[in-house]
Amino acid sequence: MIINDKLDRALNQGLLRKICCPICLSTLFHTCSSDEMDHLSCRSCNSTFIVDDRLPVLLIDDENWRKKKDEIDGEVVYNKKVIPPEVHEERNAFVDHNTAMFLSDSRTNLSNDDVLIVGCSFAELEFFHKQCRRVVSLDIVPSLVKDCLNATRHRKIPAEWVCGDGEYLPFEDETFDSVIVRQTLHHMLKYYSAICEFFLVCKRGGNVLLIDEPYSPASRDDLTFLQIPDHFPVYDKLEFKNIRKELNLPRSSSSDPTPKVDFKQLEVTSSYIEPDTANPESFLADKYLSFSLLNCIHALRLHTDDFKLFWPLETAWTDESSGFVRFCHGPDPNYKKPLIKKLTSQGNVSVAARKSARTTIFRDRSSLRALPVHMAVEMTR
Repeated sequence: MIINDKLDRALNQGLLRKICCPICLSTLFHTCSSDEMDHLSCRSCNSTFIVDDRLPVLLIDDENWRKKKDEIDGEVVYNKKVIPPEVHEERNAFVDHNTAMFLSDSRTNLSNDDVLIVGCSFAELEFFHKQCRRVVSLDIVPSLVKDCLNATRHRKIPAEWVCGDGEYLPFEDETFDSVIVRQTLHHMLKYYSAICEFFLVCKRGGNVLLIDEPYSPASRDDLTFLQIPDHFPVYDKLEFKNIRKELNLPRSSSSDPTPKVDFKQLEVTSSYIEPDTANPESFLADKYLSFSLLNCIHALRLHTDDFKLFWPLETAWTDESSGFVRFCHGPDPNYKKPLIKKLTSQGNVSVAARKSARTTIFRDRSSLRALPVHMAVEMTR
């Protein structure tokens, strides 16, 4: 919790009372440097972060920073220069429609909730702010977040913005009634860690909503599956022994019914892939996607057994084969498949999970450090 009257008035809705150090989760304190830029400092891990024009920039320098920097650069170029505005509008309308159907089908009511949206765009804020009590929006791309913050002020929408990493959420535990992640998880690199963070900052009894998220197909080469016992409850009476038979997987190498969670083993990511400067989409981190729906279920069950899956009636994509970008949509090929095929196939799924108990599984933060202040300042210019 940060107490500073001047800064607290500048950041509405008591945002500073929700923020903590994204590295060690300790209290942040407000200071003002010689250049008159506000700083937030942690006395526990000696980290310093900037506040640029009412925007807290709480970015982390970790082993994947090079990949994330590519993602940041790619999002700016790809979304601003490659995708035409009309395609953005069509896509946003489509995803909003799918989201509305999901909220209705899952009987999710956000009207009294303080909500965190991870990987938020202004279009998502426009959709969700009307449905909940208060919103905090977080995204990793500084320039896009600044644009969204300015648009939020212009439209007088009661919401706050933070520039941060969804894998290292800079908020006190059990701060939000609901955490919403829409088509964002696949742009991250440590999926288990990210889902752990979503549950950590969600209040008990609250919702973690993963909306319209694409998953890779389940792979029989995924070493994670060797640690899952046959009796592991997958979904709707299916146990993991059914999955083993479907994918022709070897039997579990673990006899421990509750093996220790090893995030390093669960989060083995591919080596750096050099992007093609002529193709902005090749900068995006979804090229590393290796997270199946079965992986997601495994990650969810580390925190809760109370969740439901929802497959959309339609999916969407962009087509660039004619030389310009065109928005397309059509029937979801997974919708009418048997459940076991749905669970093992590539495709989009929404998840409504309820946090029923205090988070007790944490990822290791010992190697983290704050992005150097000069780099953070440069990225916001």
